[in-house]
Formats: sequence, C-alpha cells, structure tokens
Amino acid sequence: MSRTFFLVEDHSLMKKGIEAYLCESGEWQCAGTARNASCTLDAMRSLASEDSLPDIAIVDVSLGKDNGLDLIKTLHKEFPALPLLVYSMHSSSSVVNTAFENGALGFLSKAEGEEKLKAAIETVSKGSRYIPEALVSPLIEYGTIVQSLTSREKEVLHLVLEGFSNDKIAKTMGIQKRAVENYVSRLYDKAGLHTRDELCKKFS
Repeated sequence: MSRTFFLVEDHSLMKKGIEAYLCESGEWQCAGTARNASCTLDAMRSLASEDSLPDIAIVDVSLGKDNGLDLIKTLHKEFPALPLLVYSMHSSSSVVNTAFENGALGFLSKAEGEEKLKAAIETVSKGSRYIPEALVSPLIEYGTIVQSLTSREKEVLHLVLEGFSNDKIAKTMGIQKRAVENYVSRLYDKAGLHTRDELCKKFS
C-alpha cells in the first residue's frame, strides 16, 4: 500500500519535479500540495477531518511572504503526530536549529541528491530524526556558542542580525554605545570571529 506525502513548495517547477520523482516508484502518493501557509493549513485541517493525514509533510523555508519555519511550528502544534521534514536551500545552523525547535523531525538541503531526499522521507515518516552528517558539526558548534551567550548578548546578536548599527542598538536597548561595542566584541570572541559580516553569515 502506498504511503502519502503533502508537499509545501512555492516554486511550481520544483513542486512538480519533487512530486513526480517521489511518485514514480509507486511507493508514495501525493496527498496534496500548497504554495503558502494558509493553503497548507486549510488542506491539512480538511485531511484531518477526514482522518486522512499524510504520512509526512515536506515543507520549504521560503514560501513567498510566508515563513516556512513559522508554518512548521503551527503544524506541529495542531498536528503533533504529523512527521515534518524541512527541505530547503537555506541550511544555515540558525535555520536548522529553529526548524528542529519548531517541531521538524528532519532537515535536508536542496543541494543534496535525490537519493538523500528519499532517505530523509523514509526516516522521518517512521518517526525518526534525520539530519545530514555535513550539518551535524556546524549545528553542534552553533548550539554551543548560543548556549554560552548571556540574555543581553543574545539580544544584541538579534539586533545585529536585523541590521541595526551600534548607535541604533544602544537607543533600542536604552544603553550606552560603549556598552554595545563591548557586547559585540564579546560576541566576536565567543564565536571566534572578527567582523560584523562574519557574525551575520554565521548566525543568519
């Protein structure tokens, strides 16, 4: 008996390609597709009402104006038994970390080959976590760095990633510019970096 997947992807050619690839063997059938969060939730609620939730949902991070990571969080909250796999071109440690925090069971970069996609779907649909070996070390390093930050340092980091200057961060937080400079300097030290650009690339 074929298992079913639901695909959330806003790029029409990519969506058709993934659907065709997964269905060609007959092992999988598509339970539906959607290009944004609202369509996904409407479809999933309809499937749930018919007691026909798919065996897995595959979700992209970039969905036009919608954020796939926020959608993952909502899906996990409403349908906790639904296995969720993020399949995206965005595979920075912060994105991967947030995906798992929001309820994803697996993560795969679109840069990986088709066989990796099938392996990820097989693993996640059975309720096991999937993360490519190439992402494990960076993710562990990212988590270690974040855990070492104080609440103030995390707040400064968030504003730096938002593109705020030191002056604007100082005004936003109600502290002296010198204090902001000290926080940013400590962020560099803890992350083993030297510039703002490197910090943004590391945590974006």
